Amino acid sequence: MAGVLCPMLQLLWTCWILMCLNIMDCNGKLVEEEKRALLELKDSLNYPNGSTLINEWVEENYCAWAGIFCIRDLNNDAHVLDIILTSKRELGLGIWYPDANLLTRFTHLQSLYISVNAIGNWIMPEALCKLRNLKELDLSFNPLNGDALPHFQACSLASLEQLHLSGIYPSFPLPLLRGLFSQLLNFDQS
Repeated sequence: MAGVLCPMLQLLWTCWILMCLNIMDCNGKLVEEEKRALLELKDSLNYPNGSTLINEWVEENYCAWAGIFCIRDLNNDAHVLDIILTSKRELGLGIWYPDANLLTRFTHLQSLYISVNAIGNWIMPEALCKLRNLKELDLSFNPLNGDALPHFQACSLASLEQLHLSGIYPSFPLPLLRGLFSQLLNFDQS
């Protein structure tokens, strides 16, 4: 019995190691739509040549880019799960108006941190409503005007758990904002 158990344990050990490597490594092919969206996001944030991303996002493996975290599906395709782009746009470039439609290509997106990037407002802000898996959104310390946030009234971001708005002063009352996001576990507006 002991002779049979040892090879079986070795096989289990090997399977466990391969499974761990598979979970930790995200070398799966990033879906083409998400690749294009990352490149467009880089161009938008960088325009005109004013972001640190021009030097950071150069590898072929998009999931290895700074601030981009991916997950693999059962087909071994990688999907962007988190985008962390805090303070990536040089403030001397002026106000940034990102196209929210760009983000809808990240169908698995759970976290979006884009604080301190001089975002003045969104182009097509209603597109943010399509981020059905979004759990965390950080828009802190951006000069968003009062029209940037009311667009959330028309949609249900039921998965949203954390909203960070420090340093933003919307033109509508805080109780209204809290009412819109009553499901939030963490609401930060200082």
